[in-house]
Amino acid sequence: MRQINKNQNILYIAPIILYILLVKLSRKSYDKIMEIWKSVLGFENIYEVSNLGRVRRIKAGRRTYVGKILKQSTKRAGYKFVLLVKNKKAYCKHIHTLVMEAFNGKRPKNKEVDHINNVKSDNRIINLQYITHLANVLKNPHFKYKDELLIDLLKDWKTKLFSQKDLAKKYNIHYSTVSRIVNGHRRKYLMQI
Repeated sequence: MRQINKNQNILYIAPIILYILLVKLSRKSYDKIMEIWKSVLGFENIYEVSNLGRVRRIKAGRRTYVGKILKQSTKRAGYKFVLLVKNKKAYCKHIHTLVMEAFNGKRPKNKEVDHINNVKSDNRIINLQYITHLANVLKNPHFKYKDELLIDLLKDWKTKLFSQKDLAKKYNIHYSTVSRIVNGHRRKYLMQI
């Protein structure tokens, strides 16, 4: 039988201990180690936002302190927001907007912030991107009416052969929805057709 000395024993045990430590190190702990902070656009000397979607104060204020992580609230639609105070005035800002502006610059014209995985509360920079409104609508899993149907409806409307009630019957949707579509209150990007 082969004898194992102390040095060989450590070589066998070290990887096991390292593996156990890595497993015990939770994902949140790992993320906090990798957290990067940048100034909030428009609030440069007061607040910072991280690549994980957290907002903290960098200037002491009334009843607050430097380094305080701000409490995030959730809007009815599911988007997270914070209240930022500047010159005694409060501003309601979406977290996803703050993160994108801090890390990718000001929002380009005709673009909006998209959550890649469609989880509105996941405001990590790796989950956000700028895309057009049309692309954002089409990737929405809850998108009820496909654009092809709406394009056909608008083409039929422009021929002036159908009333709004006729179009509602033809496409099996409520006439008030047809009214909103043809009057540009729904899918304004389709009005260019």
